[in-house]
Order: sequence, then structure tokens, then C-alpha cells
Amino acid sequence: MTMHTIDGMEKSEYTPKETKSARTLSPLGAAFTIVKCNWGIGMMAMPYMLHEAGPIAGVLMFVASMLLTQFATVNVIDLKYKLLDTTSKPEALVKGSEDGERTSKKSVNSSRIESAPLLINTQENDEYQHIVSQSVLPADDSHLDFTNIMAKTLGTFGEWGAMFSIFLANYGSNVAYLLFIRDNIGKFFPDALPNSNYWVWLPLAILIPLAWFDRVSFLAPFNVVGLVAAFTFAVVAVYDTAANMSATEFARVVKDEPFIRPKTFPLAMSIAAFCNEGIIVLGPSTQSSMKQPELYLSTCFWSICFFTVCYMTVGLAGCIYYTDVGVQSEMSLNFNDIHNPLYKIAVVAYSIQLVPTYAVVFFVVYEALEGKWMRFKKMPPRAIHLRNVKVKLVYFANRVFWIALSAILALQVPRFGDYLALIGALGNALSIYIMPQIAYILVIPAVASDQRGYVLNKCRRVGCVVVCIFGIFLSIIGTYQSAKGLFCS
Repeated sequence: MTMHTIDGMEKSEYTPKETKSARTLSPLGAAFTIVKCNWGIGMMAMPYMLHEAGPIAGVLMFVASMLLTQFATVNVIDLKYKLLDTTSKPEALVKGSEDGERTSKKSVNSSRIESAPLLINTQENDEYQHIVSQSVLPADDSHLDFTNIMAKTLGTFGEWGAMFSIFLANYGSNVAYLLFIRDNIGKFFPDALPNSNYWVWLPLAILIPLAWFDRVSFLAPFNVVGLVAAFTFAVVAVYDTAANMSATEFARVVKDEPFIRPKTFPLAMSIAAFCNEGIIVLGPSTQSSMKQPELYLSTCFWSICFFTVCYMTVGLAGCIYYTDVGVQSEMSLNFNDIHNPLYKIAVVAYSIQLVPTYAVVFFVVYEALEGKWMRFKKMPPRAIHLRNVKVKLVYFANRVFWIALSAILALQVPRFGDYLALIGALGNALSIYIMPQIAYILVIPAVASDQRGYVLNKCRRVGCVVVCIFGIFLSIIGTYQSAKGLFCS
């Protein structure tokens, strides 16, 4: 007799072999994904960020913000392991199992963590026991994305807070990408199209097909292309500074600049926060796609190091070189010679890399929105539900709608730098500095509880509290200052 899973799926459609094939991303592919999800429009604002903070203070602040991001990433991944440690016990997967309920209560605070989504019925429990017994992480843990982790640890606040942050920060970034492409390609190639607004719509021909994918690993090849283009811009920008400014003059300008600009420092911190959310939000999904998920945290650390060096190199080059003429909120706006082939190469390269960045960032948005909808409707896990082609077409149509809407919104955004700062302060501070730390304090026990050995010692508790307070400060002061610059200037 044919056994069926939830939603009428036949057993043959959900086998251990098929589930294990979901892990296809190598550590190098994961590194490309991590860097690419962060390497977006933020680089254009790095000279402006360092100028508003003070060059030296800006570099120190940006490095500190990236270390805090790594700290939050470790917390999120530990929360994911803790949830899997609690809910991947075979008896906990069987609906109505009293033993499973007792296990869940013993492992974590049951008032904070709900049961995992029911993946299978009782007839297939033996099959799934074999899958989850092979490693700490089950064959497919993609249902535990960032939003789901926050929902299971912080309840309604965590779920809606994550949704708000993801939508504002990531979808807001998508709008900024299209805005940059329109402003810069239209500026350097004024005669290519009758109206510069057409440049907003052309990238959609690539973005719409990329929105078909349901796992971040499928976007890895596009990330490589995007990173090559982004690195090309970085090389051109640094070369332009080196070719036109001596080391002595560079050092003189650095010395003459104030160490810190207190009045605009919160604005600079908000721009730095804007650059960081992709790592946090996409982290659990990226790890779920890795062949060796245990290597994710080390991969993330070295990716952050590479990202920081690239951003600060370009930021310092632009900040110091354009100080005398005035540092613009968008670095390319300082490229005044539209006939300079070097500037054209830089602008085209950066515009090209924004297309795959849009795809990766938009993946975070629709993964969160669709996951929330499926949990609300008590549907099967997202990875299983979207195997139905008819269902997939409905969700794909919704993704296309949001892509088209981002193009419309891109035509309305003023003041690029303040726009990025507002997103960073209002959205990213919540998902990076506040929610992961609160969840970690509430969920992780004060003593080591399992083979992974995570423990909430005094130093880590203090770290979580300090980072959380910093996030609250940033969200209040940064939002006020950026909103004032965006709407009142």
C-alpha cells in the first residue's frame, strides 16, 4: 500500500536520498554567498560614512560593527543548534507523543520554544529517525531560517520583528540598487536610452528569472560573477586615488581630518549597520545549504574579514581623495568626468554586481514572507510545499509583483546616504544587535547541555546585554538623525 505524507505527497517524493541532496554548497560557495549578500550598495556610501564619522574613528567603528555581527551570527547559529537538539528527537516528531513533550520541556524553556513543524506522519517515523540520527543537523533543516528561529525563541515579537527588519532592510536595499543603476548608468551613458528611468526596468529581465529559485545555493554561480564585478570597481577606485594622490598628500589629509565628528557619528554608525544584516539573516539558510555545515562559522568569519578590508580600502581612498571637493553620499557622484573610461568601467562593473546582489537579498525577503504565510496556514515546510509546480507558479507570480514594485519605488527615493542610514538604524539594528542577543539569553541554559557544549557564561551574558543596549541606542539616535536628513533637508 502506498503511504502518503502531509498534503497528499507520496512517500517516493520524500526520501532520505532526495532530502540529503539539498546540501550542495561548498565552503567556498558559502563564502561567496556571505560576501555577496553584504557587498551591495553600501560600498558606494563608505567614503561618506568615513567622512561623517571621521576617517580613523570610522574605520575603528566599522571593524567593531563587523565583530559584533560575527558575535550575533554565533548566537543565531547556536540557537539553531539548540532548536534542532530539542526538536529533532524522533519521538518529538510524532504528534501527541508524551515522551517527545517531556524531552522538549527538559531541553529548553518550553514557553519560549514551540515544537518543530511536523514533517512526516507516524507511519514514516522510522524513515525519518534514520535521517536525523546521522548528524547533529538533519538532512534538511531549511525550515529553520532566521525568521523561524526568532519566532520559536521570542514568540510573536521575534517573528514580527524579524519580518519587519527583513522587509525594511532587504527590500529597501533592492530599491536602492535600482536607484543606483538608474542614476549612474544614466549619467555616464546619457544617449543610450531616451530616458534614464528606463535603466530601472532593464535589470528586471534578469531578476525575474532568478526569483524562481527556492534555495540560496542555486544563486552561488551568480555570486561569483557579481563579486568579480564588485572587485573590479574596488580596484578601479583605489587605483584612481593612487594615481592622482601621493602617499605624502594622503597622509597629510588624514592628519588634518578630525579623529571623530560627534554630531554625525550616529549617522555613520547607521550606514555601517546597513552593511551587515545580510550575514545575520541569510546565515541559517546558507548553513542549511552547506555540505559541511559545521564549517559555517569559520567560513563566515573569514568572509567578514575579506569584506571589511575591501570596504575600508575603498572607503578610505574615496574619503581622503574627495575631501577637498566634498565627499558625496554616493561615491560615484564624485566621478565628474563622464567621458573618463576608468570611471565608466567602475560604474558599469558595480551596476552589474548589483543584479546578483538583488537576487540574493530578495531571496531573503521572499523566503521570510513565504515561510510566515505557510506557518500561518499550517502548510508543510516550505521546501516540500513548493515542489508542487502549480503552487510554485503562484508564489513566483507574487515574487514578480514585488520586483516590479521595487522598480516603481526606486523612482521616488531622495538623498541616497540618509536613505541607507534610515534603513540601517530602523531595521538592521533590530535584527543584528537586539533580537539575537535577547533570544540567546532567554533560551540557552546557564550550564552546558549537550555535545555542542554551548553555555551562557557571565562574559557572554554581559556581551549580549552590551550589544543589545548598543542596538537600542543606535535604533533611536540613528533613526532620528537619518530621518531628519532625509525628510527635513
